[in-house]
Amino acid sequence: MKEDKHSNATSNNSDKSHGKPRSERTSRHKPILQTIQEVRRKVKAFKKSHLGGSSRFNFSACSQCLEEILESWNMAAEKVKNFDVFLKQTLRKEIDEEVVASDEYIDLIALSKRGQEFENVASDSKRQLLNCIDKHVLKACASLKDMSGSDVLLCVEEYDKAVANYISGIEAKWEELESNLNAYRDTVTPFKNYVGQGEAHTSGMNKVCNNLLEVCKLIDGWVKEDEAYVDKLEEECESNKKVKENLHVTLEEHETKKKDNLEHMDKLQKRETRSLRGYTNHRQTKHKLQTKQALLEERKERLANKVERKRNDREDPKKPEKGAKSPRRADEKKQDDEARDAEMSRLEADQRDTDKELKKVKRSLKAANDRTYEHKVEAVTYRHQREELQRDNVKLDEEVSSVNDRIASIDSQNKALMRIRDMKISEEAFRKNLRDKQRQEAAQSAGSLHIVEACQYAAPSIGKHWKKVYFQLPFTPLREESKREKDAELLDYIAGKNDVTDGELALKSLTKWRTFHRKASVDDLVLALKEVKITRLANDIQTKFGERAL
Repeated sequence: MKEDKHSNATSNNSDKSHGKPRSERTSRHKPILQTIQEVRRKVKAFKKSHLGGSSRFNFSACSQCLEEILESWNMAAEKVKNFDVFLKQTLRKEIDEEVVASDEYIDLIALSKRGQEFENVASDSKRQLLNCIDKHVLKACASLKDMSGSDVLLCVEEYDKAVANYISGIEAKWEELESNLNAYRDTVTPFKNYVGQGEAHTSGMNKVCNNLLEVCKLIDGWVKEDEAYVDKLEEECESNKKVKENLHVTLEEHETKKKDNLEHMDKLQKRETRSLRGYTNHRQTKHKLQTKQALLEERKERLANKVERKRNDREDPKKPEKGAKSPRRADEKKQDDEARDAEMSRLEADQRDTDKELKKVKRSLKAANDRTYEHKVEAVTYRHQREELQRDNVKLDEEVSSVNDRIASIDSQNKALMRIRDMKISEEAFRKNLRDKQRQEAAQSAGSLHIVEACQYAAPSIGKHWKKVYFQLPFTPLREESKREKDAELLDYIAGKNDVTDGELALKSLTKWRTFHRKASVDDLVLALKEVKITRLANDIQTKFGERAL
């Protein structure tokens, strides 16, 4: 049931965002929606009437009919530049009645009127959309960074990024529209080619219409997203609260883990102390046994040497006796041998006792060595475990600090979210913020309000130097040099096709600059003119328009 309620609430929010507009929140969107609805209506009506399946033409037959008409008029095809000229000529010159009654002639008239209607639809739609973008869309795309103050939130960054993406998308689509419209106009003249290449100019019309509808779709998409933004703010605030609850649970887990670690560290400290004490005691025992072993080995070696000397004395006497032994000497010798044997027996007994004791000491020493090593390993292991827990607690402290910072940040974010929400809901707050921003931009731009007049004034004097000026003008966002070169080539191409003067071409270049550089100002134009050494004109413009704007 809870889930159903939640889903219903979500759907209600969605309905509020995408359903009937809230007058207090969407009045600034009303002129935008009216414009794109009108443009869509005109473009779709044109497509339905002139580009649908019911409006197919036999361009080959129409072209042949046109040749016959031109031949009857005794007029070269190059003199009929476009459909306007052709329609005027049909009113001035006579045409055979059979030709007038033919389907091909009717199609020629329909093609010409279609071209005229397309020019009207394309020009009016472009003018309406450009006016809407300049006066409403760009003004409504206000940065929330200014509204949120010092708190720059993720939602604010995302909103500003979305706004920038929409503006960039609209500009890119507008460039595509201009390119397709220029490509179409290349097929208009002479009229003979316009008719003969009917599929090409029909395709061009279709592309331009689609571009206009795509621009409308982009603008409409931004309006819907902007209308739903307040609900997104509320959803993000609720999401932040849930995140905050989870962070509090994480804090409790960290504190419990830290407490367990401290208790375990105390136990490990005690075990380490016991192991170190055992290590010290067994090391002392080991040293005593090593000393005793050395003494026993020395004693064993000494006894072995004595036994060896006694044995050598008995088996190899130094002074062998000559002649017969007297009874007294024989008794003495016997006594000496017995004494030597007794001494050897005693020494050999001492050797056996020493060997036995040495083996016992070696066994004890091995056991002492083993226990000393074991205690040392245990102490090191306990110390490493304790140090690992200490490092773990340091990490836990850092995580606790980080979690507390996140909680504080969430509290700050939620306050800012609610402030932005209130400002977004309040039309008066939005307008006030927008007015303040416009005043600030006007003051900073030093004459941006008069840039149109300044461009119109400067264009005739710039004349043939328009390319140098265009490449010195600033663009925000930055426009790559390759795109500027493409702009210049396109303007040159238009000039060559339509007999445009240098002054008119300079004005077109400045208009294109203002289209791509939304913060164009008189100062920008003045600096560019000074860069290309047109100083007198720069000073003149600064005097006429710069001071007045300030």
